[in-house]
Amino acid sequence: MTPLWHPMETAPHDRPIIVYCPEKHGLPAMASICQWQFDAGFCVDELRDPTCWIEIPSTSQEKRP
Repeated sequence: MTPLWHPMETAPHDRPIIVYCPEKHGLPAMASICQWQFDAGFCVDELRDPTCWIEIPSTSQEKRP
């Protein structure tokens, strides 16, 4: 199942998420784990801002009988 990316305006401020930054200033596009910072927002680097986000996939495994 492919995750659906959401606009940054809907990003939660209470937990880490995965953000996407498109190519800009010669830097390649990237996805990164990020969390809201009161003084910087969702900051990945100084040259670009994230444009969308997804939840971090769960790594827990179901117990099997």
